Amino acid sequence: MSEEHLREIIGQKEGEQLEFKSSSSDRRRLVEIVASFANSAGGILLIGVSDDGKVSGAEIGNNTIEKLTNTITDNTDPVIYPRITVSEIDGKKIISVEVAPSTQKPHLAYGKPFKRSGSVTKLMSRSEYERLLFSQAKYAFGSQLCPEARWADIDEAAILDFKKKYESVNDARLYGSNEEILKGRGCLTADGEVTNAGILSFGKEPQKFIPKAYVTVVRYPEATITDTILDSKDFFGNLFDQIDKADQYLREHIQVISKIPKVGIARRDTPVYPYFVLRELLVNAVVHRDYTIYGSRILIQMFADRIEFYSPGSFLEGITPENLRESQRSRNPTIARVLHDVKYLEEFGNGVDRIYETIENYPLKLQYPIWKDINVAVITTLFDPTYKKRVDTSKVDLSGLNERQRNALDFVNKEGRISNKDYRRLFEVSGKTAFLELNNLVEREILAVRGSGRNVVYVPR
Repeated sequence: MSEEHLREIIGQKEGEQLEFKSSSSDRRRLVEIVASFANSAGGILLIGVSDDGKVSGAEIGNNTIEKLTNTITDNTDPVIYPRITVSEIDGKKIISVEVAPSTQKPHLAYGKPFKRSGSVTKLMSRSEYERLLFSQAKYAFGSQLCPEARWADIDEAAILDFKKKYESVNDARLYGSNEEILKGRGCLTADGEVTNAGILSFGKEPQKFIPKAYVTVVRYPEATITDTILDSKDFFGNLFDQIDKADQYLREHIQVISKIPKVGIARRDTPVYPYFVLRELLVNAVVHRDYTIYGSRILIQMFADRIEFYSPGSFLEGITPENLRESQRSRNPTIARVLHDVKYLEEFGNGVDRIYETIENYPLKLQYPIWKDINVAVITTLFDPTYKKRVDTSKVDLSGLNERQRNALDFVNKEGRISNKDYRRLFEVSGKTAFLELNNLVEREILAVRGSGRNVVYVPR
């Protein structure tokens, strides 16, 4: 940790994710604090800093860090492996213990569960502990045994394909027998029993054991659900098959814009949706869905103006559409590990960032995806930047609209959307005036709001 970053942290007050300790003498209390961070939203423990933020420095001997690490790992269950580093400020050493939020909570310290309440580490009540234990149980779905599944239900050809992919994308050999490879990834237990992650990733017929573990894609001719559909297709098989086949189908059925540049003769083809973004949203839906919801499958609906990815299960506790880019938790860490090993899944926590970066650098004016949690599922929507729905001025009430608003509707019919910035630029008005007049068009149900924050645009309803 850099001195600048360390000073910035010390300048903050102790809170839910930050604790100061003058020394490491009370090892038991340090372990309790580490466990409380892991059971909450993670945190940083700084040793060598007093409660009021003054740097006193920590005494560090030859084995101080090793002993502290062993004390934490020996007395937490499930074991917590924090990141422990030593930094220096004005010649005084500071020990930093960084704890990530855990997917294996609740953790016990010396056999007891602790939590953070503001800046205080305290014991959980029995009801809190049992509730957390119950809620976390379904997040271990991948590592749980798959009832009735046996080694004969594993497709060894799928394991061979996995080995080839691994060695190709990692430029490294994958050693071990088929059983050892699966055991190392939580797909088999130490006793050789098949887990849910094993049957989903390498099963001959995963749907025989988890019936709704597949992907459906439906194409509609219009911007709404209609009785008439263009096509509907189900993608079965293991997770790799589902992702590869559904991804190929999406690529084959999205519009591609062709343009011949002014210089040269080579035609430039640009899909209306970036291929990487489509695949990443598909992978996210597969990896992060709640497989304990047995009656629901992943549903991808392709409309004239958008694509919606429906993934069963709500966001994990503490994750919202607003903090999604900073979140790094997975509902199915065992499944995520398997897909990550062959680069189907981006580095943990980086996938959403890559989606945003791709969109920001895309030649078409694409809007960021919109994530919506409806409790039973998360719906991610990606809008077609070329789709232009028009305002039928013959069918809406235009009485009472000023000239700017009427001209704004013409702009919308030409460009497909208008932003507050567009409104200010076109009519040389303040941001407040633009907001009020655009909002009036929304209240009159002529336009609709799409996006949030700085990405808000107004489109035909």
